[in-house]
Amino acid sequence: MHCYQINLQLGWGGGEVYSRFFSEALQANGIPTTLFVHADNPHWARQSPPGVTLRPVRTLAEVAAALPAGPCWLLFHTPARP
Repeated sequence: MHCYQINLQLGWGGGEVYSRFFSEALQANGIPTTLFVHADNPHWARQSPPGVTLRPVRTLAEVAAALPAGPCWLLFHTPARP
């Protein structure tokens, strides 16, 4: 099953470090992972977890449009703002 994570914070702190290491743990266990990050957060370009697909977005609508129609794992590491 593919895991989709959402972290739309603009800064870099504990939640982002957690998202990175959680992504690495998923990858180590053979679970493909996509991480939706805020397009205006410059830190992900340098901190991208190896093997994880980063999807820069600005809104949850963009996330929803990119999710598959079928079952998937969906994790929020950020408040679900409109």
